[in-house]
Amino acid sequence: MATDEVLTTTDLFFCESVRKGCELDDARREVKAAFGTDQHGPIVGEHVVTGGQHIWQFSVKTNEHAHLCVGVADASASAKPLTSDSGPCAWGLHLGKGKCFKSANSFKVPSGKALYPGTHRDIKSRVAQTDGSITVLALVDLVHRRLSFAIGDGPPIDTGLPLSEAVRPWVWLGLPGVGTVSVAACTYSVPPPEREASDSTATAIAVTPSGATGITESTAAGTEEEAEVVAAEEEVAEEEVAPLASRTEIKLALDDRKKSFGSESDSTSTSASRPEPEAWTSRGMEWLSGLQTALGIKAYDSERHVESHAELSA
Repeated sequence: MATDEVLTTTDLFFCESVRKGCELDDARREVKAAFGTDQHGPIVGEHVVTGGQHIWQFSVKTNEHAHLCVGVADASASAKPLTSDSGPCAWGLHLGKGKCFKSANSFKVPSGKALYPGTHRDIKSRVAQTDGSITVLALVDLVHRRLSFAIGDGPPIDTGLPLSEAVRPWVWLGLPGVGTVSVAACTYSVPPPEREASDSTATAIAVTPSGATGITESTAAGTEEEAEVVAAEEEVAEEEVAPLASRTEIKLALDDRKKSFGSESDSTSTSASRPEPEAWTSRGMEWLSGLQTALGIKAYDSERHVESHAELSA
């Protein structure tokens, strides 16, 4: 399908499901969380990319729990096969928790780190405003081995997670009836902004609702145990963050995640230089807004954020 001659989208197919709870339609273009079974979990797409920059549109229909994940799975030569109880490494975003993560086994979803403060509330408000529908754009950059997510008409946020040399779409369903997911590859005539050496930073910019900007030092957990403590503290802190105001007022708390998510010994982190996310996100906002408009993604009604969140909590 073509839109304004600047965008084409191509539906992608899922591989055959290895779990009864991941039910595919006849065309294998949509997966849903089936009722009557607890065998939910991951499913991967057929489409594999080994280089370049790619945009994948995940179209999600879910409920207020949004207990599902979207992202990418390892498709390199050394990747584990997907079986009924284990699978390849995956990098994704848990919609209900608003957290991005790397999982060594795509059946398991670790705690992860918030994409930005209040992500989970932002997603649930958007879901409430659209009767359960939400679009997540995954920007897969295999030139720099980076993964970014944009929620609805929001800005592209670089997760800081280093990818493998080849990936494919990945979806994880956590509960019966949690929703349906389809994925399409987008070809956009306007190339994404280049990443620059100045993107590398160990600080994060926080844009407040008033427009004032503050700099906060980022920290990295030194061990897995410390990472879990940090994640738990962040989850509590998120509940205290004021409601988000608009896509340009999201707090971009982007840590130096090279230390948090990988080390120099990690084979996925030894590729070409991977600049940190903050500056690229700032440049990418204007570029991505054109794509989001072409895709027909509706603008988020920030005035209804508090009301929608209250409805979900009722």
